[in-house]
Amino acid sequence: MSNGLSLLVIALLAGFILVGGSFFLLLDKVNPHEKVAQNSDQIRQVAVTSLASTINHYLDQDHLTLISDSWQQLGTSQEGCNLHTNHCQVGHTQCLNLADILDKNITLPVDTEAPGIERTGYVIRAINPQLIEIKACYTEASIPIVQRVSVRSE
Repeated sequence: MSNGLSLLVIALLAGFILVGGSFFLLLDKVNPHEKVAQNSDQIRQVAVTSLASTINHYLDQDHLTLISDSWQQLGTSQEGCNLHTNHCQVGHTQCLNLADILDKNITLPVDTEAPGIERTGYVIRAINPQLIEIKACYTEASIPIVQRVSVRSE
């Protein structure tokens, strides 16, 4: 009788484990939009970090004057930078054209929601003469993706 009881307990435990595991897998699948949003924001975080590194490499004190203390959309355009999202408010002419500054072999990251290299969906501003800030505009999360960069001095 104890063997039968042991088998019953083992079978019940296995059943609970299977049902519990299935429940957690089901919860994981409940909101695929949230998963896509999280993945998109992870890509945006990598892009902001990449932009910070690239700009720090190419930007020197002479070019820092191009960066305003108000947000400018990064890209290769001089106008048409209107951008109004939860995290960014950018006007028509608030563009930072990096075409002449960056090496021709460097490509700027472009958000999937943005129109293209002309207007990337990422913005920049100068906090002070040695510090700039870069932000992703199409972030899905309520907290913006922002990175501050100390500008190298030569």
